Amino acid sequence: MMGSAIDLTGRRFDRLEAIEPTEERDGTSVVWRCVCDCGNECLVSTRNLMSGNTKSCGCLRREAPSSRKTLAVGTDLNLLTRKRNSNNTSGVKGVSFDRTKGKYKAYIKLAGKQRTVGNFDTLEEAAQARREAEIELYDPILEAHGRKPTEGGER
Repeated sequence: MMGSAIDLTGRRFDRLEAIEPTEERDGTSVVWRCVCDCGNECLVSTRNLMSGNTKSCGCLRREAPSSRKTLAVGTDLNLLTRKRNSNNTSGVKGVSFDRTKGKYKAYIKLAGKQRTVGNFDTLEEAAQARREAEIELYDPILEAHGRKPTEGGER
């Protein structure tokens, strides 16, 4: 049986110390009673201890900066100022070429929804429209949360 042959007694795994094996199994993996540096006890499988998937009783997650601090109107504030994706072929964030229409499409995403800004004959027109949409939609949100506004240009 995998895991039962491994004695983890007294071994540390980040904030956890394996105290003793239990009779429980997670599939073929032995479940260990562990004590966390914060004083809480928890049960963790050999597999999760050895792989590093479980590092604490859950206190690490509670101590981590809350992702809610970066969320506004359903959008991660960090995504508003992120650079363009490496697979972007136009060179401008939020602009792609629509071969079926033969036009550049400008789009912007907010609160999990992608919105089309418009279709344009030139890359420059599409980039300008995208920039204006960032100023209108992103900048007020960023500024309201003490962040710098977006910067124009290629990203």
